[in-house]
Amino acid sequence: MKQSLILYVGEREAGEALAARVERDGGFVYLPESLMQALGMYITYFPEAIVIDMSLSYADEVYRHLRSVDAAPIILLTDEHIRSTSVFALPRASSAEAVVEMIERVLQPQRVPIGVLRYA
Repeated sequence: MKQSLILYVGEREAGEALAARVERDGGFVYLPESLMQALGMYITYFPEAIVIDMSLSYADEVYRHLRSVDAAPIILLTDEHIRSTSVFALPRASSAEAVVEMIERVLQPQRVPIGVLRYA
């Protein structure tokens, strides 16, 4: 995950742990402290992935606003099941390493098999 920009909306301590892990690979994690700061950071920096801890008081609002502008991929830290092609879920207690693994998985380029391509 080289030089990835991540937006983490959640508890400060967990965000700092994720930031330390991502920075080892040359990436950067934005850590907003409010709803408006989170939305402002998204629109200013266009991060490659967004991680939202749904236990935060304003997490649902951040999620709804970002989905309204088709922000993707979004990784939700929640104990609820999510069924979506652009929103992924991890258990709330996931380690920074598990979050980084999920980010790497969702940022992998999606390849189209050559047999699917059609030429004019």
